[in-house]
Amino acid sequence: SAMTKGLGEARAKLARLVDNGIALGRAQTRELLLRRTLEGAREIARCQAATLFLVSDRDTLAFGLRTQTDPLPMHELPLHDPLTGEPCHSYVATHVALTGKSVVIDDVRTYTALDLSGTRRFSEASGLQVVSMLNVPLRADDGQVMGVMQLLNCLDTATGEPIPFDSETVGFVEALAAQAAVAFENKNLLEAQL
Repeated sequence: SAMTKGLGEARAKLARLVDNGIALGRAQTRELLLRRTLEGAREIARCQAATLFLVSDRDTLAFGLRTQTDPLPMHELPLHDPLTGEPCHSYVATHVALTGKSVVIDDVRTYTALDLSGTRRFSEASGLQVVSMLNVPLRADDGQVMGVMQLLNCLDTATGEPIPFDSETVGFVEALAAQAAVAFENKNLLEAQL
């Protein structure tokens, strides 16, 4: 039945979340932590592509890692306007970093609340037609956002077509982001002691 199938999928996502938590705890390098976080989110969300942005000491979001094989963009997204100091809520990723709240977009083609020009440029350059998007903050214990995971195109298991991210998947990805934030903090504390 559909209910049994749904329970099976939820159980599989939970198992992946637990496995990922263990793997994050064992990651020896920052690069490996980033990769495990992004790959874990991609598996749990059944999405086509993912990007991890990191908050820099320059008050920007920098591209930390992508699942696509093309080179990472060198430009960074400003969190505040350099002239006025006003928060830059125009990009989805910066909005998530500034508010600390996840943003789910069911269809980027009809979404107008935030600027999706970067997403549209990525679609054109990569050939990946972005439809659905999930943006989740990585928050430290003190509530400060360390980064943002951006997942593109949740895929229907039956058809392989892009579909919206459901609330259950959002919850699992948010749990993974919380695990990753703890792992990053622990790694930073460890490195500070050395």
